[in-house]
Amino acid sequence: MIGGAAVVVGGGAAVVILATSSNGGTTATATTPARATAPATSAPGRGPGGTPAGPTGTTGGATPHGTGSPHATPPGTTLPGRIVFSCAPKGLSICEMNPDGTHVRVLVRGGGRGEVCCGHPVLSPDGTELAYEGPEGTLVITSADGKHDFSPPDQFPGFGFSPAWSPRGDELAFISGDGSIRLVDSDGTGVRTVFRSPNVGTGGVAWSPDGTELAFTTRPRGNPIPSGDIDVVATTGGPTHTLVTGVLDGAAGLSWAPGPDLLFTSMHEATIREAGRTRGGRPVGGLHGHGSDVSPSWGPDGVHFSFVRAGRVVIATVADGVRTTIGPADVTYAQWSGPR
Repeated sequence: MIGGAAVVVGGGAAVVILATSSNGGTTATATTPARATAPATSAPGRGPGGTPAGPTGTTGGATPHGTGSPHATPPGTTLPGRIVFSCAPKGLSICEMNPDGTHVRVLVRGGGRGEVCCGHPVLSPDGTELAYEGPEGTLVITSADGKHDFSPPDQFPGFGFSPAWSPRGDELAFISGDGSIRLVDSDGTGVRTVFRSPNVGTGGVAWSPDGTELAFTTRPRGNPIPSGDIDVVATTGGPTHTLVTGVLDGAAGLSWAPGPDLLFTSMHEATIREAGRTRGGRPVGGLHGHGSDVSPSWGPDGVHFSFVRAGRVVIATVADGVRTTIGPADVTYAQWSGPR
């Protein structure tokens, strides 16, 4: 079982890691992985635990997976967007980097004296706004340059967890501690409740690619191993329907748009799975059931996705599995977004 701040964002794609030094300051560590000189058909390098890793920041072609999961882009292609993530120490800061692991920098400084500052950072689809969990479960929305704060007023402890941007970037969905799924406009106004139930889980919320539905987790129940579902509700409210049943110990880390299928983490095995007719979803092929895989996030191209394995960010595709491992160590959560 598995278990604000100033924002500085440049014009290019970058991944930044926030870290608090021993003297209380914040440092940014940029890790630039070695470039592979052999073509994509040559033997790849090795990632953590002996996992094959492809050329950094590039991908190779292959045959499609099923009907809705295209293969990786041709060799030499630069992947779009930026990756934001929780970073050391203890995941209290927010960093950013490019999808090739370069240009790592701090976006939000972590709290001092062990104070929890920020978590679950999410970058808007156009890369201009950043949302994250602030102190005591409050929702922080800020412009990417840190000059404008759009956080909703009159928040209470536990107001907003696990924010997720709509595909158009004009709204955020989030979960409140009272068991409700809520929406708020990107300028911090118009907070409204979509659905409320004591059965709403803490595994996050994800938008459908067309922006009309929200997927969310339910609380695990039953014996000997509790299981939970992934349900779906329209953004306008109304009845729910079940997308995935019987996820052992529940699901977390939901990611749907802009990908073709819903990705999630099975908390019993710490594996990345995708929605399917199989009970509990189906494992994503090529990831080899590593047992420490969390936080899947579709990239802007809807083909590649990132996830965290043993504290490192991994780039993969559903069709081809692991492509490369990037960035610094001690990452606890990552999200990939930004313009295509």
